Amino acid sequence: MACGRLTLQVLSGTWAGAIAGFKYLDFGATPADSIEFGVEVDARDSGSIDIRLDDPAGPAIATVQVSQDAVGRGWSRLAASMPGITGVHALYLAFHPDEGEIGDVSFFGFTRDRQGAA
Repeated sequence: MACGRLTLQVLSGTWAGAIAGFKYLDFGATPADSIEFGVEVDARDSGSIDIRLDDPAGPAIATVQVSQDAVGRGWSRLAASMPGITGVHALYLAFHPDEGEIGDVSFFGFTRDRQGAA
């Protein structure tokens, strides 16, 4: 995951129950063997971030763990494996801090392993 930033835009207010939604993400027509969801977090507290598709109240398809080791260390890149997904979907991040708030999120992205790749 590379990120060339001139201006840092962050998602904040990641309190318990907070959900951020992003529509019209195109995962392509070719299924992937797996997808890694990566997120960069300036953690203020440990907890987890659920990744949900198409429904903010739907089941999590992946969960990123924010460990106590990441708290107070500045920006950390965290990841979780997701199943292969195709098509256009809304993506929701649901925040579950152990206390307070998870912290600021500067970006998220995906790394795909294509089927049949060596």
